[in-house]
Amino acid sequence: MLRLSISRVCESVTVELAPTCPVEAPLPPGLLQALRERRCVLFLGAGVSAGAGLPGWNQLIEKLAAELGIPLGPRDDLDYYLDLAQWFVEKRGATALSHIIAGLFGGAEARPTLAHYLLMSLPVRLVITTNYDDLLERTLSALRRHPVTVVEQKDVALTGQTDGVCVVKLHGDAQREQGIVLCRDDYDAFFRNRPAMALLLEGLLLNQTFLFAGYGLKDPNFRQMYSRIADMLRGAKRDAFALTVEAGSATSPFLTRQWERKGLHLLAMPGDKPEGRIQASVRFLDWLADQVTLNAHDLFLARDVPGTGPLEPLRHTLIEEVGRAVVQSSKGTCGSAEALHLAEVLAFLTDRGWRPDPRTGLTLWQIWERLANGFPDVAGKRRMLITALRYTERFDDDERIRKRLSELECAT
Repeated sequence: MLRLSISRVCESVTVELAPTCPVEAPLPPGLLQALRERRCVLFLGAGVSAGAGLPGWNQLIEKLAAELGIPLGPRDDLDYYLDLAQWFVEKRGATALSHIIAGLFGGAEARPTLAHYLLMSLPVRLVITTNYDDLLERTLSALRRHPVTVVEQKDVALTGQTDGVCVVKLHGDAQREQGIVLCRDDYDAFFRNRPAMALLLEGLLLNQTFLFAGYGLKDPNFRQMYSRIADMLRGAKRDAFALTVEAGSATSPFLTRQWERKGLHLLAMPGDKPEGRIQASVRFLDWLADQVTLNAHDLFLARDVPGTGPLEPLRHTLIEEVGRAVVQSSKGTCGSAEALHLAEVLAFLTDRGWRPDPRTGLTLWQIWERLANGFPDVAGKRRMLITALRYTERFDDDERIRKRLSELECAT
């Protein structure tokens, strides 16, 4: 996004280059509100990774069929896919299936796309995906947002203990041999064998707004998955949203009303061809990020934003006096209680655009790292270091903070 203002004598010309929304119909207000209030969960499917050249559901099943030497059945029959995957596991074993998943989705050749970066730039703390690849984690790392991968039962506890972004991989991870979900037994026993994951999903549906992307509305996998959570959504009286690049027949007024009765609002991208609708989806994500990440109140304490109005004396006090006190306090030795209070004040300042005066000799990330040193518990140190990572400016500083985080995670 770029906004350029040019002032001349006796006239002012403003050029607006902010992204525009490609969807003409008015959007349901719940999505923007949920994102702004950090109450939105992304639910991402294979379509998000397709632009990176990774195979989709059909290609994976084709690979299994070729390995078994059998003809491929119907392409829209989930029962057939599940049975074929089940047959493969019974014939070759779960380890062989894991190796195929790793070969197709675990390589480093694929690169995150613009859609990955736009989605991961949204102010969310939790992402759920049925993808096996690590493109979401790599995107978050590139954006200096600390990814926390949640695959196994024991990982679920991490969703409430970190300031990073949790990537919950419902169907497993190509980098891990255990936990792959693909065959019929896996689907049928998913929630029974993973009660912590089921409770996490149910709790999120009660309190968060879901945004689906990367799924086809006709995809039997998506239909089965959504049918499982539709009842939870109705019970919680919450709506969900789905960004779709399906053709117009899949988003006709009749089908749109059908989905809305199930609690799902379709955000249909315009365009006569698939390429045009995909491009529109990227423009929509760009617009969405602009709408929810640049709020005027976030810059209230920014030094280079001129202050006006009756709150200017308070603003000056917070920037100069409170900010100076925070910097000075961080230079000393803080106990755990002092570090906690200081972190709360610092979070208040930085969330509203405050940055330390360069003349203090400390950058924002250095202050957060100093606060981490005052926490005796690992969880507190991790939270401070994750925040410090967000504000690093040099590659070597970024790597040093990541190393400290890795050491903390290994210690636990």
